[in-house]
Amino acid sequence: MPASNAVLSVAIEHLRNNFAAEIEAILAGRYACWLGSGISISRYPGLKKLVWLLLQRIYERCDFDQQECPWRRCLSNVLGLVEANVADILPALEASDWTVAESTLNRLVNCYSDVLDQNIVDGGKHHSMTWDMLHLDEVYGDTAVSPDADHTLLAVLLAEGAFQDLITTNWDGLVEKAHCNVCASGNHSLAVVVEASDIAGSRDAKARIIKVHGCACRCLNDQSKREQMVDGLVLQRVCQTFGGPRFQHVCVLWSVRGEKLMPSPNEGVPQPR
Repeated sequence: MPASNAVLSVAIEHLRNNFAAEIEAILAGRYACWLGSGISISRYPGLKKLVWLLLQRIYERCDFDQQECPWRRCLSNVLGLVEANVADILPALEASDWTVAESTLNRLVNCYSDVLDQNIVDGGKHHSMTWDMLHLDEVYGDTAVSPDADHTLLAVLLAEGAFQDLITTNWDGLVEKAHCNVCASGNHSLAVVVEASDIAGSRDAKARIIKVHGCACRCLNDQSKREQMVDGLVLQRVCQTFGGPRFQHVCVLWSVRGEKLMPSPNEGVPQPR
């Protein structure tokens, strides 16, 4: 059953049947939880769709009769990241069908951060791939999107005290929304840590979600926070600030759909210094 349609009891049974030892260690307080992007994959567009959408939006602005068209140059630069050219993907763009150039698209997905780093100036105006073209703060900060079973499960684990700290690179606010739903009476506080100034005020909360790549919901309210969503140094600063034994053991929780929901301690997880 897809997690988007699953009930909470199904998610809990999945954990009990497949990850009993890890659950015991978590309940003993030996782990913080590292939350990957798979947790929200049923609620937001994947990287392939976003890269394809970006290519379409750049293409729509191209003037192929003008050799110096900045959008044409931008499209060429993006494709050059994977040693492709406009001719390789033009049939797909003209047909609005990514399957025609799926190989090129897959290679762009593998270097998506470089794709998003592309910038363009047209008519004296600076255009950001992240904000002006894809509007990622609006995508991941959309208040109309509801949590699914994965987010609700995490909210219950936080409310029950299974985790005190949840660390995530995700931009969306679905765990926080699920926590509000689970704790409607308001008797359990969840602190959201996005920047250094949040840390002091989080110490009295029963649980914390530490968003090391920033928060789309906060960006919508304050555009000056946008750079936090693309600043890889946030992770290092947060780990350095918190430190201590609570970050010595981290489990990765991708999704109740994942084949490898909880790896061995610290496997593949950036470690605090």
